[in-house]
Amino acid sequence: MKFGRLKGERVRPEPHLKGVRCPKCDTELVAKCGKIRAFHWAHKNKLQCDDWMEDDNKWRDSWLNEFEDDWQESLIDRGGVSHFADIETDKNTIILLHQSRLTPEIIREREDFYRTPVWIFNAGLHKQDVSRFLKAFEKDWIRYPKIQNIKNPFLMISEFHVENVFRKEWLSARFPVFLDYSTAKDVQGKPFPEKLNEIWYLTPFKVQNFRILYHYSKKDLVETLQNRIGLSLEQMQEKSIQFEKKLSKQL
Repeated sequence: MKFGRLKGERVRPEPHLKGVRCPKCDTELVAKCGKIRAFHWAHKNKLQCDDWMEDDNKWRDSWLNEFEDDWQESLIDRGGVSHFADIETDKNTIILLHQSRLTPEIIREREDFYRTPVWIFNAGLHKQDVSRFLKAFEKDWIRYPKIQNIKNPFLMISEFHVENVFRKEWLSARFPVFLDYSTAKDVQGKPFPEKLNEIWYLTPFKVQNFRILYHYSKKDLVETLQNRIGLSLEQMQEKSIQFEKKLSKQL
């Protein structure tokens, strides 16, 4: 946890700071300011009050730091049930940062709760995920279509290959999934390593049996998400229909 509460104010972890409470369960927090993990607050009783929240790590912290402090670790309440959102923008986009494995059932449960989420996954954490992604370019499974929108270029991958490249839980999401491969290690000698320097948007819908992919620099994605208006599931589905109709004319 990056922010605790002290006398009604949000505070970052500092050694020897006392009396800091958890915004959710109101129990006492202790500062963890070591050299290995990102500085964070931990529950004094060592029990995490919200198991939906990722453990603090440098990758998560690097994404949090791209957004305003007031947007970070927002506590969302739905009918008396509350969970932290990593980021909630002023335009109602909720950004969920994850590097742990999630099941399709967990994905659906959290999407139902947060209502207007997008996902950012640390896709570079596991060698197998990275290898499968790079292999897809080597085999031309991920490719540009013959007809291309120059202003907003996209790539595509057929439904036949998509499950051999991306995790099942990523494909089960009904909201946008952004894949950050930049943390990948030991990629020397592998093909297309430059593909790991960008953030990949895996759309939650398909067009003519193809999944669509866009790529962003981290800077451009942050700017896009800062200005993005949060969309409900119904709005996402309507947008998907419009997108499919428009894109079908180009394929």
